Amino acid sequence: MLRLKWLSVVALVAGLALVAAACGSDDPTATPVPPPTNTPVPAAPEAPAPTTDDTQKPAPTPTTAAGPAPATATPEPHEDVEVNLLATLSFMSEIIEPMRRILEEQNSFIKMTVEDTTGGPDAGFALWNKSELDVRKAAIPWSLENNHHMAITPGLSKRFPDGVVGPPMILLKVGPLGCSGVGTLNPDIVTFADLDGKTLQGGSRRSDRLYDATAALGIDVNNVEHGGDDVTVRELKNGQVDASYLHMTGHNRPVPPLLQLMIEEKGAFYFVDVKPAIAAIQKAFPNKWPYMFPVPIYKGDLQKTYDLDVDPVRGEVSHCFGGQNPYFVVSAEMDFDVAYEIVYQTVSNRDQFKRFLAGDVQSITETLGMTYMPRSMYHPGARKAFEDLNYPYGLADTIERQKQRAADHGVAFEVPQSFVDLLAAEASK
Repeated sequence: MLRLKWLSVVALVAGLALVAAACGSDDPTATPVPPPTNTPVPAAPEAPAPTTDDTQKPAPTPTTAAGPAPATATPEPHEDVEVNLLATLSFMSEIIEPMRRILEEQNSFIKMTVEDTTGGPDAGFALWNKSELDVRKAAIPWSLENNHHMAITPGLSKRFPDGVVGPPMILLKVGPLGCSGVGTLNPDIVTFADLDGKTLQGGSRRSDRLYDATAALGIDVNNVEHGGDDVTVRELKNGQVDASYLHMTGHNRPVPPLLQLMIEEKGAFYFVDVKPAIAAIQKAFPNKWPYMFPVPIYKGDLQKTYDLDVDPVRGEVSHCFGGQNPYFVVSAEMDFDVAYEIVYQTVSNRDQFKRFLAGDVQSITETLGMTYMPRSMYHPGARKAFEDLNYPYGLADTIERQKQRAADHGVAFEVPQSFVDLLAAEASK
């Protein structure tokens, strides 16, 4: 376990500037720090207590997620509680340092330590399934909508055939709304179907969405997996592969290696439109990917932001894989007041993020509660904090943000049917 006082923060810089690292200072006098605020004492909702034995139970589906054991009103002062954030610092440091410092400067009873992990979005779930209750209550790993769904639905995940104990519930979003997609330097590869007979670099681990796309389209793709974003970008640049699986930490925020490649190539890098592939996946594998949908990447946005000679978006719009937003999860067994405190302090003091970040800070501070999961999948303590602060969270509010984004480009956002079904199920409760 590593107690981090310094975290490198990736900051996007407009124009031709490269990605810069910004570090939070241990000297709070550099920027005035607001005085600590007293966290309101919320009343926990009545909910059935989950089992506390270590026998793995099938996890509920998103429409039947269980809540944690009810908590009584928090006494003042609260006994210190240590939590361990299991994060991938290569792209999460931009939110972790503000979170940790805010809790510290507000004299919160939450004492946060941070552990750098490289096991991906399922690493925390694997830990929970072999841990005692006290470990599960303190560990805060991260996940993605699609991985979360598979992990809690018995029979969908090969790694967790019986589901994940807890079950995991959403605490807080990591960074802006993003997606994952496919990129190429070959102008003839326009859609995923054009990868037939080509080599696709899938990154550090197998991505089922890529294999399902290949199967659903009935094409033959040579999928290779090794290395992180730096490796996939380098091999694409060197011509070793025809296309690479890539990550966008925001709609207009490529990961640093990809951004550097785009700038070097002056835009002679192209997004491969995965919208037809997603439609084929949904038809071939019904109910497997309810959170997968085509996230639009609009013409002109990246070209203008980074002053590229060539727009990486061909046509008016391209698309990447949705349901790929990283967020922190906690066990439903976590105490109500612990989850409430973390979310309340982070969100209510979000203006302090600008002390640690550069670039488009609003894209982070305005979406701390936004994922494509329904509100029932959020921990009750987190839900209460978001609602007390009148802060948007959950699927419905995230859809509204996508609608506004589309309207800003003069088009309408097409709400996926699976999202309509999820919201209908939530409303019927």
